[in-house]
Amino acid sequence: MGLVLMTVSSCTRKINSTESLMKEIEKRYYGKWFKHVKFSQTADTYENDSLVKSEIWDEEYYFPTNLIIYITPGDTSNRYVYRNDSALIYENNILTSQEKVTHDAIILSMDIYNMTFPEIMNRLGDLKYDISKFHETNYTGRKVYVMGAEKGDTSSYQAWFDAEHLYLIKLIKPIEEDVREVELLNYIQLEKGWIEQEVLFKINGKVYMWEKYFNISAKDKDN
Repeated sequence: MGLVLMTVSSCTRKINSTESLMKEIEKRYYGKWFKHVKFSQTADTYENDSLVKSEIWDEEYYFPTNLIIYITPGDTSNRYVYRNDSALIYENNILTSQEKVTHDAIILSMDIYNMTFPEIMNRLGDLKYDISKFHETNYTGRKVYVMGAEKGDTSSYQAWFDAEHLYLIKLIKPIEEDVREVELLNYIQLEKGWIEQEVLFKINGKVYMWEKYFNISAKDKDN
């Protein structure tokens, strides 16, 4: 009887902290998630609720923390690159700009699923989330885990994860006097892992960019 109870208990282990969430992510996805994904996207920019620009980009992600945005489809000479904790701009294959930028969405929606628990916790230490704060809530009719904030706090740095599949669905980041949000929507399951098909970027509740992905192709290797 004791063995049966222990087995049932281990199978229904409650996720009630950042640590237990990240352990479950490692258990479920480490070694089973893509390391390279390519896709195209529409990128629509809004001002005062009105569409002001629409573009098509090609993108590639390589683990770890390497996202390349080709701003003209079929042309690799002009690109934005997020690599490790830097943002780089290339024009005609010449580096024209470089600054320190940590792209939380890449780390929390892709990188951590290819990391061990100690590696995840070490990477979280580089970010601005208070990982000691954690709660459950409901969002769009689904249970979610929130890292970085107590219940009722909607303005601190926080990351929301779907409780069933454990993928990232929202980031909230206070930057200067604004509250910025990133919402990852319309997930599909690939042979290796999951990926969103839409991303909404908001400032103080207003959408300023809406991305929609298509022609998604993922690999479980980084080449």
